[in-house]
Amino acid sequence: MNKDDTVIGELSEQELRELIPQLQNLTDKYKRAEKIQKALFEISELASSVSSLDRLYKAVHGIVSDFMNADNFYVAFFDPTDKNVDFAYFVDELDEEVISLVPYERIMDGITGYILKNGKSLVITKENTESVLEQTGIQMLGTPPVDLIGVPLKRNAEVIGAMVVQSY
Repeated sequence: MNKDDTVIGELSEQELRELIPQLQNLTDKYKRAEKIQKALFEISELASSVSSLDRLYKAVHGIVSDFMNADNFYVAFFDPTDKNVDFAYFVDELDEEVISLVPYERIMDGITGYILKNGKSLVITKENTESVLEQTGIQMLGTPPVDLIGVPLKRNAEVIGAMVVQSY
């Protein structure tokens, strides 16, 4: 038995060394899960205590920024009575500075329209852009993102809006 094969309990020293990266990975996953849980709790607390929706959107934007580059972030709501999409919160470094009420027909083929129509989350990366666009039929409106995560906002089972974060 050489020096690296010293047995500690049931595992050799070499086997323990090989476990270290796995343990570090598990620790990182636990810390990330804990951070996500904390963020969800913060969002829940905000939703019940904030006095203005603008402050809520800005705070959610800040929380999302803790996880990823969220320089470009928006929250949009669909009003089925007048067929408009209200961009209640919109921060984007490349596209229009002020965007608010947009007719649904103008964006129905884009990312926001896709999320509103299908009620499905959407993840676009540099590597999968072509296949996602081909599979979904989405037309890029505005500056194409390098990465994008979009999620539907729902009340009960009904899609009422979309929240999107993207990078260029």
